[in-house]
Amino acid sequence: MDQNTIIGQDDSIIAVVQELHAAIEQKDGQHLGELVIPEVFVIGAAAEAVSIGRDQFVTYLRSQFEEGKETELHVQPAQLQVGLCASGRSAWLLDRFDLEVVGALKIPHQIPIRLTGLLVRDQDWQLAAAYWSIPLRDNDYQYTLLQ
Repeated sequence: MDQNTIIGQDDSIIAVVQELHAAIEQKDGQHLGELVIPEVFVIGAAAEAVSIGRDQFVTYLRSQFEEGKETELHVQPAQLQVGLCASGRSAWLLDRFDLEVVGALKIPHQIPIRLTGLLVRDQDWQLAAAYWSIPLRDNDYQYTLLQ
């Protein structure tokens, strides 16, 4: 990761983010499910991309991975910012990365992803809530898309 900002000291958060990236690349919904709390709440970029609870989250991921089964995914980390709370039991993260999509029938392309999440620690860090989106370059571009 090129630009990391960690407020507080906990390298295990970076390890969890790297696990998230690896599970995305491997399209491993089961492992992604192990990295979230049972009551996880995730909002995605699409209107129907809301998951409440681990089971719904894993089901959604599996459907997305199935749709892209002919493609390979490669995560290119860009920036990670983490704010660790004083107790050391929760942290906010902003993870920006490019998702390279490579497939036999598709021209390889990169999709910028922005993941904002709340991590909580019991014994290990797990994702408790997250919002992921595809950032647009500016508001003017967003307004032209809406037209």
